[in-house]
Formats: sequence, structure tokens, C-alpha cells
Amino acid sequence: MIYRGSIIYCRTAPEVEQASMELLNKIRSMKQYMDHVSLGFDIEWRPVFKRGEAPRKAAVMQICLENARCYVMHIIHSGIPPGLKCLLEDTVSVKVGVCIANDARKMTNDYNVSVEPLEDLSSLANLKLGGVPKKWSLASLTEMITCKQVLGSNHRMKSHRIIRVQLGINLSD
Repeated sequence: MIYRGSIIYCRTAPEVEQASMELLNKIRSMKQYMDHVSLGFDIEWRPVFKRGEAPRKAAVMQICLENARCYVMHIIHSGIPPGLKCLLEDTVSVKVGVCIANDARKMTNDYNVSVEPLEDLSSLANLKLGGVPKKWSLASLTEMITCKQVLGSNHRMKSHRIIRVQLGINLSD
């Protein structure tokens, strides 16, 4: 499965701020004619493999409001500008994702940002799909719903150049 929408890549604080304000304005506009505005949310960070080593900070944030556009923010470089903090803490939009509570907790621990409100797609999937409840990953849930394999990568995140190459095929990890 390949994402065919636009990817807006933001690495600097001004780029992240501008993207966040665009999203906030779009959400407020949508709220006028919609009861429920959902914001897809996911973060990535480099894992730690040595015992006793402190966990690394969240490095990349993916935010999608519509199918046609996805914002990828390299927050390890930009930090959390005021507009992004406002977007993540804004109660007008519901942040949705698979096991999203873990990502929200990581954002609180790493950046002192309280991401809310949240809706976990794992719980909704288990409710709608029936059967024995599963602990879904975003890739496995996407494959189940679409009946298509999600293309992925076995590479660990090493630099923004690798991330840029992977964006076209790897937004569904």
C-alpha cells in the first residue's frame, strides 16, 4: 500500500509553526459544519537497545487531517513551537491512532505537551471486527481493513534523509 497524498515535511521551528497554524485554521473551519473532527497522530523515536540507557525523545511526528495531506514534523530539531502545542492540546479535534495513549504519554514525558482528546483505533477495531480482541499495530490494522499489504522498511531511523526516502512507502508503521 502506497500513500498517494501530499507530504508536507517540516524540519525547522518556523516550518512546524506554519504547518500547525494551517491545521488549526482548517480544523476550526471544519468544526463549523462537522460534529467531529479527527486528526491522525503518530510519533516515532529511535529505540534504546542498551540496558540502563535513558529512552530517546520522540523525533518525528506525523499528523494527518485529510487523506490528501500528511504533515511530517521533525520535532527532534524544531522542538514544540507554540502553535504545535496549541494544536496538540486543542480539544476541538480528536487525535486518533493505534495505541495512541502511549504516544500521548511519550509527548508529555519528552516535551511537556498534553495531547488530548484521544481515540484509540485498536479499541474501535476490536469492537467493530468482533472475535478475540487483539493488540493491533497500525500496519496490521491497515492490512486487515484494506486487505492490502503495507510496505515497510527494516531500517532504523538514522537521519532526515532516510526519513524523506521512506515517507512515500512507510507512513503506516
